[in-house]
Parts: sequence; C-alpha cells; structure tokens
Amino acid sequence: MALKPDDQQHRDNLVTAAQVLRDTDRVDLAESVDYVLSPQGVAFVGRIRVDRLDSDDDRNPNLPVSMPTSRKDQVKRLAKAAGESPTRVVEDYFRRFLDGEWMPEKEPRATRGAGETRAILNVTPDKDLHADVAARCRELKVSQQRTGLFVSTVAAHALYAHYGIGPYGSESSGTE
Repeated sequence: MALKPDDQQHRDNLVTAAQVLRDTDRVDLAESVDYVLSPQGVAFVGRIRVDRLDSDDDRNPNLPVSMPTSRKDQVKRLAKAAGESPTRVVEDYFRRFLDGEWMPEKEPRATRGAGETRAILNVTPDKDLHADVAARCRELKVSQQRTGLFVSTVAAHALYAHYGIGPYGSESSGTE
C-alpha cells in the first residue's frame, strides 16, 4: 500500500535522520528512529499517543461507537434486558481480540449516503485495553493482515457479536 505523499516525506526524513545520527556516532538515537519506523514502533507510538491524551487523568476515556441507529437501539434494549453494561461487553471482547480468540467480521460498506442513519453509543473501556486494541489494529494494518479496523469498529462488532445482531445474526430480530 503506497503512502500519501506527506506521509512518505515524513518517513523519508526519518530514514535520513537515522543515517545522519549513525554518521555522527549517535547509533543509540538512530536505533530509536529505526524502531519508530518498525511495526513494533507503530504500536509504541500508538501507546504514547493514548497516554498523552489521558496522562493527567485516571478516568477511562470515552469511546464513541458509530453504528446504525437500529443496531444502537437493539444493543441498548438487549443490554438492559440482560442487566449488562455495554462497556463491560466491549472490554470482554477487547481481551478476546487481543488474545487472538475473536476477530470482527468484515462487513461491506454502504455506499455514501445510502446507508441507514447512524447514531453514537458511548462506552468507556479501560484505557490500557483501549490503547492495546488501538496498537493491535495498527499492527494488523501495517502488516496488511487487516485494513479498515479501528478501536471503534472492534467495539461495535463486539456488541454485535455479543447480542447476535448485524453480521452475527438476524438483523430483523436482533436476538439470534
């Protein structure tokens, strides 16, 4: 997958910076730059980004999860009936995702403007789980094992899978 021109320029600059650092006997710094360019470095950058966003706050950050309005209504109804917290469901599936026990289904995208009206369901998963899932999504993208996967996508599909809706069940009943 080709990088956008601006991203390619930044990458090229980092490669050049690593070489300049090697040429000036700062191999330790060059290795850090090389690390940032590696798949493990991508995960690292994601972790420090999430840490920066929430560094002075012990609360878990809000995760807005976009989904069709009918699915949001089903999730809320089924969670209430089961006495469950959507956040706890998301956290459970985040752990499964990180352990390699579960992967969200690929779902075809609706043509822009042709899909159902969307709504936001807010959950507040543990910030460390959130950061780990974000890093794993980036790793999957970088390795080209799975593209188009974001923390909010994983969260939405966790809820769909748990309650048997959307690609995990009958869209009409929401109870399979």
